[in-house]
Amino acid sequence: MRIDRLLQVNDFGSKSDRKHLFQRKIVTVDQRVITDGSINVDPGLQIIKVGNHLITGPQEYYWMMNKPAGYVTANKDITKPVVFDLLQAQDRHPDLYSLGRLDRFTEGLLILTTNGPLSRRLLQPHQHVAKTYAVEVNGFLGYDQVQAFAQGIVIDQSYQCQPAQLQIIQAGSSASRAQVTLHEGKFHQVKKMFLSLGVKVTQLKRLSFAGIDLDPDLAPGQYRVLKADELALIKAFLGPQKPVGK
Repeated sequence: MRIDRLLQVNDFGSKSDRKHLFQRKIVTVDQRVITDGSINVDPGLQIIKVGNHLITGPQEYYWMMNKPAGYVTANKDITKPVVFDLLQAQDRHPDLYSLGRLDRFTEGLLILTTNGPLSRRLLQPHQHVAKTYAVEVNGFLGYDQVQAFAQGIVIDQSYQCQPAQLQIIQAGSSASRAQVTLHEGKFHQVKKMFLSLGVKVTQLKRLSFAGIDLDPDLAPGQYRVLKADELALIKAFLGPQKPVGK
């Protein structure tokens, strides 16, 4: 939630009144003075104060899901099942977002949250959020492919991907397994990167997102709340943004 909206919920006067609070430099988040009312905060993860007054607010929710293949990452779809169908009724909040979408046939880690601004922030290219996938392809992977990923592969005829890390797990003439880590998220990017090298992805599973690893105890379709150490990683993306390039 934007911090100016949080102050509004806590009855801190009109918009101009709240602006004056920021100008007086008495609004703090984790003891850091805040002068920008647009920053995203979570009173459940941060200590937010106006002077000595502790600010509380609506609870944000964060879940980890092991997304099964066949489900669309969307709130609703006319013809296909969506990941939110897998949630229990009490967890189906109207304002629910995914941190990084997975296409219908991709499996694995999906972070769901009610924190919409966080979702949008993590999708910004300059955040360089790391994502790791387990990949199976229908051909051979070797040193040349590792080097191609490291140098940056061209997809969609002209788009130069950022350098990515390809780790080969098992290589064969007709099938190979690997892990790939990248820091951007174009549409079907992983699949397109391998296609540009002449092989097709036959299975794709996300293992990690923003430092949060998929819980191996979660069966496909299961989900759980994020643990304290995982929430600490989420917290790093709250508050003021660092300038681009820093």
